[in-house]
Amino acid sequence: MRSIIHFVISLFQISCTNPESRRKQISLLEQEFRLLQRIRHSNLIPLFAFKWEMFEDEECFHLYVAEQLILGLSLSFYINVSFSVLFINCLVIYFNYFYLKRGLSVNADILRHITGSILRALQALHKANVVHKNLRPSCIYLDSSGEIRLGDYSLESRINEIFSLKGINILR
Repeated sequence: MRSIIHFVISLFQISCTNPESRRKQISLLEQEFRLLQRIRHSNLIPLFAFKWEMFEDEECFHLYVAEQLILGLSLSFYINVSFSVLFINCLVIYFNYFYLKRGLSVNADILRHITGSILRALQALHKANVVHKNLRPSCIYLDSSGEIRLGDYSLESRINEIFSLKGINILR
């Protein structure tokens, strides 16, 4: 039986000031994407495609990044606080809600599973020499089957690093 994979495409709009330099930067991003695309782990959201194009009339580049759409919710859906010491408490509240909504109780084993899933995802990234530069509730997903999935592992941070720190506006 074949399963259907849904995906989402993120659009980044980048100024075309100094187009030749931007092309080089985007080419380097594309190489980084290809490396990230090879990382496969059940707790990571896979990346599918990277495309860029320049619109002379709009004086900007468009970057498109396609990744698997997780049919579930991120931790930030339930909490409205930044990543801090409260994170673990919020994680417990979030998963209590998820499991209690289904008539299940959250016990230490479930919390170990959640924490272990996040750590296994980070370990897979670290083995590939990738650091998740922006771990926060909005990149931790609970999919529709109750599995933990980690997203936004480096590429978006790199895009922001390269372009927004140089005063370039990025639309997403």
